[in-house]
Amino acid sequence: MVELFQSELTIENLAIIEDVHYGDVYLNISPAQFLGLGFAYGDSVDIELSNGLCYEDLPFYDGYYGRLGDVLLCGYKKYSYIALALCQGSMWLKYAFDESVTARVSLRSKGKYLRTQELMGREYSWNPADYDCSFCFANFRVLKGGYIKPGTFYRGASPCNNRHGRAKFVDEIISNIGIKYILDLADNESEVARYFASSDYDSPYFLKLCQDKQVAFPDLQNEFASAKYKDDLGRALKELIKHEGPFYIHCIEGKDRTGFVCALLEAFMGASLKEIEADYMLTYMDYFGVTKESEPETYALLYELKFLDIALCIAGVHNEKQLANAKLMLSARRYLMECGLTFDEWSKLWYLLSGGIKTHTYSD
Repeated sequence: MVELFQSELTIENLAIIEDVHYGDVYLNISPAQFLGLGFAYGDSVDIELSNGLCYEDLPFYDGYYGRLGDVLLCGYKKYSYIALALCQGSMWLKYAFDESVTARVSLRSKGKYLRTQELMGREYSWNPADYDCSFCFANFRVLKGGYIKPGTFYRGASPCNNRHGRAKFVDEIISNIGIKYILDLADNESEVARYFASSDYDSPYFLKLCQDKQVAFPDLQNEFASAKYKDDLGRALKELIKHEGPFYIHCIEGKDRTGFVCALLEAFMGASLKEIEADYMLTYMDYFGVTKESEPETYALLYELKFLDIALCIAGVHNEKQLANAKLMLSARRYLMECGLTFDEWSKLWYLLSGGIKTHTYSD
């Protein structure tokens, strides 16, 4: 039974539920209910768990606005529960939760993290008429930089998950381009089967590629530094190199999981850090109109919370100062080897990305 003490704005005895897909710890209360009690996005909260874990001064956001390893309370507006989340990690697995645990949530400070919420929490339009072109609406673009041959690999939003109304548009684009193989980072085969069975499913090209076994489903989470992530990605890339392109890489929005994998491939192919950053941040220009010139404060925060840890992970360094001297090609190759790719396999991947150029010779 949930108990609320209005004088302290505290909720006690909240049951927890496992988020089986992302590994978060759901608290058994919806975002709407939580907000209705007096909490607000941008507030600071304290959380005590009956298993002995305690967190003070956590931000409450409507998204995952944190660095690698940060803990926060997340309340996606359309979700059924709020979540105690570990950014780029599984809170449930890390602390061996079980559903006997209960939670106590207390307001600590009103609006302490409101500025971050305001800058990061904006919503984008689901109406294609609000965008400059269908490519922007689909967050669709070609990979480029370094030795990548334009037209070999593309990236963007999902052509099958229509959560944001984009699937049909993406499907038409990849059909027109003639995509031959897809790396679907977000789904597994059972999820895709549910999309196919939906009455409003309207992505025939993706369906045909699935039927022809031209889609890989690594079903990645956001734990890009974990061994499981590397194993899952490695298996998918080993399968991809057996096929012919052009290739398409997507998750749901083409933002986070797609952003990491494409940054990794760009670094592997010799793109500069500036080129990789520019490609990653194009998503926020497509969806929100954010550029370094138009909104420098928002851009800087997006760089810090979204891109920086990706760059550090790929470069194999620990802080931003070390990025300037990082050897991205070499470190990206090392990451791919940690994914299980052999010399012959990553050489084939290079060959596909370059459009037939021989493997670049690395040096220390």
